[in-house]
Amino acid sequence: MPKLRATSPCPGRTGLPRTSMPPAGAIADFDRAIRVEPKKIDSLLRRGLAYLEMGNSDLAIRDFTEVLNLSPRHAVAIRSRPQSYFAAGDLKRAVSDYALLIQLNPRNARAFDLRGLAERELQELDRALDDFTRMIQIERACALRHASI
Repeated sequence: MPKLRATSPCPGRTGLPRTSMPPAGAIADFDRAIRVEPKKIDSLLRRGLAYLEMGNSDLAIRDFTEVLNLSPRHAVAIRSRPQSYFAAGDLKRAVSDYALLIQLNPRNARAFDLRGLAERELQELDRALDDFTRMIQIERACALRHASI
């Protein structure tokens, strides 16, 4: 299965914090911080984001899962893990995690959009259409992205 990328339907709306250095350098720094304090949520989260940025979805998933084990309602980890599953091509897990995100925030248009993209790839077209429709109802500005569907 080809690698898929979950992209934001609206430019500049990823909601993910950025590190100020290249991902590889950031990972080395976060590795050192995690060795000193293995349950440091911020370091695990930021290392996961750096892995995701580098395209290493499996390690990103590992770090986001650890963050969620330590802090089950951590907003950035809840948003980032399904994106990692999507990028890894594990679309069923992405759909499941997006459902959790939607349950926690039923007004999250992006979660409906990305779950719809995963469902479309899984050929669950009725579900995808339902999610795209809900996304458009929440945030009409993103509707043009789906004009070709």
